[in-house]
Amino acid sequence: MERERNKEFWLDARRFLDGNSSVVAAGFNTLVDALLVTPDQREQFSLPARTAAAIEVENVDDLATVEDGAIVVSSHAECLRRASEQGFRTGYLPPTNGEFDPESALDLLEGSAEYGIFNGEAPEGFEDELGGAATILRHASSAEAAKSRLDGSAASGGALLSTRDAQDVYDVGNALLREYRGEIAVEPLEITRVEQVGVGERSCVDVTSLFSKDEGMVVGSTGDGGLFVCSEAHSPPNMSPRPFRVNAGSVHAYVNVADDEIEYLTELSTGDEVLCVDKDGNTRPASIGRKKTETRPLLLVEATAGDRTVEAVLQDHCHVRLMGSDGEPLNVTEASVGDEVLGHVRTAGDAGD
Repeated sequence: MERERNKEFWLDARRFLDGNSSVVAAGFNTLVDALLVTPDQREQFSLPARTAAAIEVENVDDLATVEDGAIVVSSHAECLRRASEQGFRTGYLPPTNGEFDPESALDLLEGSAEYGIFNGEAPEGFEDELGGAATILRHASSAEAAKSRLDGSAASGGALLSTRDAQDVYDVGNALLREYRGEIAVEPLEITRVEQVGVGERSCVDVTSLFSKDEGMVVGSTGDGGLFVCSEAHSPPNMSPRPFRVNAGSVHAYVNVADDEIEYLTELSTGDEVLCVDKDGNTRPASIGRKKTETRPLLLVEATAGDRTVEAVLQDHCHVRLMGSDGEPLNVTEASVGDEVLGHVRTAGDAGD
């Protein structure tokens, strides 16, 4: 379940002849969508799968050297036309010398180019004239300038960052990660039932990032909501902490994913995203690295908020913890009727099957 961004973040590497550049390495470690290089540079860089090569081509003959899947960037209309005919994605980069001609640029962007990459040439409002026919990227020479281009309220479709400072790249990447953060309603619920329900299969969800001690996942038996199950960032008795894991309960359970949607544990697999939640209701997505299912004794925990009831079937073991309403973890083996824990109650009508 891959999340999409509305803006694109490109990194300009044309000034770096060394494939070991710290700036380029920073780009590969963050959310860079494309690396802009010259044909001579291309072999210097081994790109991660998520990052496209954007290759500046100034000669039609050089198109023969461009790899499948690359973006052809050029200031020449004929290069862009030929590249488009050959199935390449294309980007128009105005020539550095000469006066900017808005009409010619519009013709290219409405015909042969999917991207327009501008510095100060294209006036504000140029995007409106295009009417969505192409994505406009604006040059940025600092992290702050790039972040302003990538802000959701900005008119541009993204930024091309040109910098010699690797920290600029990390700053922009971290800002993009924060865009994925959200919140859900987390509230106190009173436990009304704790009952052993025999043996069954439960799944642990291991994600590719580290949970804090305040984070976990929402796990529930129905679409009405669920209980806040802590991560194993806390040190369980006689075990080392596993801060990448939530022991998420019986295989029939729902867990929260993006946009306050829910999915069964059985439907999740490596590479899917789940929603990490903290005790204040702040959320972030995390990709699943592994789901481990084993047969274990199980425990039903039911809790209420007003006239709404949620429940979860969890492993009956002391390293499984609910988040108490006081923000402290509560071992499920010590949970009892009357205890207050945190949970999420879904809005009526949003329940799953």
